[in-house]
Amino acid sequence: MLLRVRKNPGSSDPNLTAQDLYQAEFTLSNGQADLQLSVYAVSDDPSASVQACVEHQAATLDRPRPFFGALDLEMVSRPAKDDPLDLPEWPFQFTGKAHKVLPSSDEAEVLILVDEFMKAAKANKYVSVNDADVRAFVTLRKSSNHPEWPVFAGKKKWAKLAGP
Repeated sequence: MLLRVRKNPGSSDPNLTAQDLYQAEFTLSNGQADLQLSVYAVSDDPSASVQACVEHQAATLDRPRPFFGALDLEMVSRPAKDDPLDLPEWPFQFTGKAHKVLPSSDEAEVLILVDEFMKAAKANKYVSVNDADVRAFVTLRKSSNHPEWPVFAGKKKWAKLAGP
């Protein structure tokens, strides 16, 4: 599975236009096209999807937000390029090793990805990860004293998910 954690909850709207999707998922904060779209190569096991989604959020956000899932982009025609994320900048081994990019040389190539993204969405390739999944994952990290638990513990709102 080639998992893209969605950036914007609105990107799952079936009535979204290609231009709206481009703005929501395929541009950087400066408005430029994202020429290196991040994805994670994970197994089809649902626990791998949960782990990738939770680690992605915990590495990039100070607090969990209502989860809106990911999209399996395995059907994308262009090959993903290995792009491992290194510690200590990236705090999780699993997603660090699983990280890849779908490279584009220009905006026209990004628009091809937008089209493929929309086809994957229409084919119902969504991976659902709900708040209970997130809570269970974080709680297990705490109860097992996992070596990566401090990443969650160091962020007050993430640690709160695991309870006292």
